[in-house]
Parts: sequence; C-alpha cells; structure tokens
Amino acid sequence: MIVLPAIKDIKVFKVNGMQEIWGSQLDARLFNKLESINIGFAENATKVFSLDVIKHMQNLKKLSLQQFQLAEEFVEHTEFYNDDIENSILLPQLGKLTMNSFPRLKWIPWKKLTLQNLRYLEISGINGLTSLFPVSACRMLANLEALSVSDCPNMKEIVGEELGDTNTVEVKVVFPHLNSLTLGELPAFQTLSTNNVVIEFPSIEEVAFLKFQKPIPLDLLQRLQHVKEFKLGGYESLSELFGLEGRAPAILPRLRKLRLHSMPNLQSIPWMGFPTEKIRHISIFRMDGLKFLFPASPSSEEFAHLVEIHIEHCGGIERVLEDTSNNAALTTAVFPHVKIINLCYLKNLYSFSSKNYRALEFPSLEEVKIEYCPKMETFSYGSLIIQRPCKISIDWAMRRLYIEKECSNLNEVIKKWYVVYSNQ
Repeated sequence: MIVLPAIKDIKVFKVNGMQEIWGSQLDARLFNKLESINIGFAENATKVFSLDVIKHMQNLKKLSLQQFQLAEEFVEHTEFYNDDIENSILLPQLGKLTMNSFPRLKWIPWKKLTLQNLRYLEISGINGLTSLFPVSACRMLANLEALSVSDCPNMKEIVGEELGDTNTVEVKVVFPHLNSLTLGELPAFQTLSTNNVVIEFPSIEEVAFLKFQKPIPLDLLQRLQHVKEFKLGGYESLSELFGLEGRAPAILPRLRKLRLHSMPNLQSIPWMGFPTEKIRHISIFRMDGLKFLFPASPSSEEFAHLVEIHIEHCGGIERVLEDTSNNAALTTAVFPHVKIINLCYLKNLYSFSSKNYRALEFPSLEEVKIEYCPKMETFSYGSLIIQRPCKISIDWAMRRLYIEKECSNLNEVIKKWYVVYSNQ
C-alpha cells in the first residue's frame, strides 16, 4: 500500500493515458482532509470516482472535473445505484461543483449525494442529460446560490420527473437563495420543470441567456420579476429571445444592469422593450451591426438613472447618440446621472453624438476612457456641459497613453490627440 501524507489540494491535468484516476493501491484515508480537487483532460478515464475513495472526502469544498470523454458513471460501484440499498455519499462541506465535457455521462446521482452546503453549480457539455435534477434532490440544494447550465444538447428541463413516478399532485420546489442563473446553448430546452412541479426563485437577481436559439419558456420569464442584472448573447434578434420585443418591461420591472454581447447582426436595440427609466448600467460588447446606441435624445424619464455606459469592440458604431428623426433643431441632450463612459476598440466612432445636437450635458460625469477609437475627432460637435472637471484617459493607437485627472474641456483634449494621431 502506498502511504502519503494527508493532502488538502489536488490538481491533475492532461492525463489522457490514465484509465483510472484513483489507483487501487492508494489508502482512501489519505483524502480525509482533502479540500479541493481540480482534474482536467482525463479523456480516457472510464470512471470519475470509486465509492471507496469518495466516501472519505467529507471535508471537500471545491470539485472541478473537465474533459472526461469516456466516463459513463460518476461513481463506480455495483450496488451504488440500487435504490433499495442505503448507500449515500456525504459531502457536507462541498460548496462549489463544476463538471465540464462528459459526453457519455447520462445522469448525475443527485439522490445518492448529500450536498446541503452546495452554493455554486456549473454543468456543461453533458450530452446525456435530459433534465438536471429530480424533484427529490431539490430539497437538498436549498442553499444553492448560483447555477450555470450550458452546452447540454438534450436537456429539456431543469427539474424532471422521478423515474417511475406517476404522481399528478402539484409540487412546489423553492430555491430560496438562488441569486444567479445562466442558461446557454440548450437547443432542446422546453420548460423549467415537469408538468406537476412549480419552481420558484424568490432571490433571483442575475440572469444570463447565451445562444438560447429559441424564445425563453413562459414559465421561466414569469420568474424574472426580481432580476436586476440581465445578460444576453449570441442571438440574431431580441424577438428571437422573447418571442416579441415588447415583453421585457413586464418581465423585468427591477432591471438595473443590462449587458448585450455577440449579436453581430443586430442593427438597433429596441429600447421600448426594456424599462429604460430603471437601467443604471449598460454594457455593449461585440455588436458590429450597431451604428449607434441611442436613436435619439432621451426624454426626461428615459435613462434618467443611467450611471455607466460601456461600449467595446463594436466595429460598426459611428455615434453613441444618433438623431434618427433628422430634426435639425434638437435641444440639449441630458444624461443627469452618468458618471462613467468607456469607449474601447470602436474603429468607426467619430463622436459621442451626431452633428444635429446643439449641446450635451453631463452634470455628474466623473470619468471618461477612450481606447483605440482612431476616427474620434471630438466628443461633441456642439457645446459640452459638465459641472466639474473629470478624469480622462486616452490610448489612441494602443501604444500611447494620456491621462488627465482634472479635465474641464473634453472636446479640446480629444481634438488635440486626434490631430496628433492623424499626423503620425
């Protein structure tokens, strides 16, 4: 028998030649004090754990498993999956579980695992899963705070039926502490739960839908009333996501932070579909089809509480604020609470606003960052009104950095550096 000192952390990567991670010659008691396991690229391993090993891991806090291409079972033991035998695995300290790329794994034995302190769960690349949890496992996951599920092509629902269950009585499943939910690349996804199960997320605040490929199920939309941060990515249009664009205000009444990314064919953002009077943070990333962010000067209510604007890697944007009405007599555009503006890698940006605006007003502006916007010749063609000097940083050609901590005239600074860069 191999004897090793008690260890707390194991990291094993690129062990494609190994068919068994935990050798039979190891004393399983070595793992009594183990707190963290990170195993990646064990592509020929046919099992993840043996029962004799994992039952000694009661102090385990973090478990990350990646690229088990041949593994068909989470735990290998002839009697482990027999419901008639009492043989659960106690992992009372496990707080974070990540499983990525198990193409042959058909299910995870949640009913046999005791995970009462699990707070973060990330599942991706498990082709055999049609649902994530059975109903009976949800009570054990009452402390779950963050759930991410992606790239599971056959997953139809989060909570599925028990095998052989014929119960038709409605069952309520509550995840009382779930704060963050991410769903991505689930082409077969149909609903949150099976017909007789109702799921509630009373604490949900952050939601991300990434490459969802179909309208979000209605039962899921109805549970987004408390969401404050909404992230969308990988869609052809927002109508593809909601079914119809006008739904968003009703389902996101508390939205504060909106992040949109990787929608290269989206030509404009349907702001009427979002509660603009509530949004405080806007982040736009890799949206090459956009030529502007805002189509016109916001009204006194629209974006009244907006604090931060971040736009990065959007090659088509020419203005942040456009005038699609062709009105040559526009008044001042006011952003009363905007404090931070980041404009980065916008190769066709000329200015913040179109020439039709007489003035821009930012009474709360504190910081402006401009990075590789080689065509930006000014911030505003009209007058620019700020209440106090702000910090500005400019990196025009990814090699020259200019910082001014108290800038009182953004237009002059930007014009100066535009001329310097253009003459190089």
